[in-house]
Amino acid sequence: MTIIVNNGKPDIFLTMTCNPSWSEISSELQNQQTPQDRPDLLTQIFQAKFEQLKEDVVNKGVLEKVISYMYVTEFQKRGLSHIHMLLILDNMISYVIHKIMITLSGQKYQIRKKNHNCMKLC
Repeated sequence: MTIIVNNGKPDIFLTMTCNPSWSEISSELQNQQTPQDRPDLLTQIFQAKFEQLKEDVVNKGVLEKVISYMYVTEFQKRGLSHIHMLLILDNMISYVIHKIMITLSGQKYQIRKKNHNCMKLC
């Protein structure tokens, strides 16, 4: 509650779940092993991937400058790690405008591409 009082409401709710099909996990298993046989491996690889995600989002500012964050790690019934993360961004408005511009530019590109193909066919 103190974080929210000081920095405002969270802007992004981010989740990450361990995927037993990740190549890093599959490559470390013996012939007859399943991912559930190696909870230590699942946890280590998930933690490494989460640290990379946290580095990208929090420190490198992939989504925007993060002024505050919090997360909780849970384990599902199948034993897979799962994270819920709340991010409070410095400037949510610029993030929204940036995403809208990316979406609009992607749509314009597709429209131009369709018109270009039509011109070639005609």
